[in-house]
Amino acid sequence: MGYSQDYSNAIVDAIKKKLNKPDLQVKLIPVTSQNRIPLLQNGTFDFECGSTTQQP
Repeated sequence: MGYSQDYSNAIVDAIKKKLNKPDLQVKLIPVTSQNRIPLLQNGTFDFECGSTTQQP
């Protein structure tokens, strides 16, 4: 799975703890370099843990 999945799992665990919602459901959504920013902007998902960079 790699570091991205490990990092994502750690964030989800922290959110569950902070919200006191251990049963909070998470849906993994596969993305590509072409669709990840539009999907994030339109609210399809809330965060992405990958190799995304911001370039001018």
